[in-house]
Amino acid sequence: MVPAEEEAVRDLEEYGRFARALSELESLGPNWDSYGAKAPRRPILEQADEFTLAAFGILLAHDVEPIAPFVVPTRAGSVQLEWSEDDRELELELGNSGQFQYLVVSHDHEAEGPCKRWHALRLVRWVLTGEDA
Repeated sequence: MVPAEEEAVRDLEEYGRFARALSELESLGPNWDSYGAKAPRRPILEQADEFTLAAFGILLAHDVEPIAPFVVPTRAGSVQLEWSEDDRELELELGNSGQFQYLVVSHDHEAEGPCKRWHALRLVRWVLTGEDA
């Protein structure tokens, strides 16, 4: 993404909502859930930010209004991004190696598994537009 595009994304209200939610995870320490959960790691938080910037940029390039994901810490010290639109839901958990774990649910379909970044970006577009991933 070129700097002008990144600046345009960072200026979006929806991106601001996402960035505030992500920054709140930085304050979580070890055992944040009182059941031994690991604190979200800085590289994972940065990966979540970079991925969301890219997703928003792609959505804008296709005239799709980006919607901020719900940001959830995981017990393993990762981050999960969740979107829901109409009858479509997407959960993406970011992994250490750049891999994602996904769960997609729609009225007649459910699938889960690992995927690479490009497929994860296509899934974000699918959940917001209903267009095939």
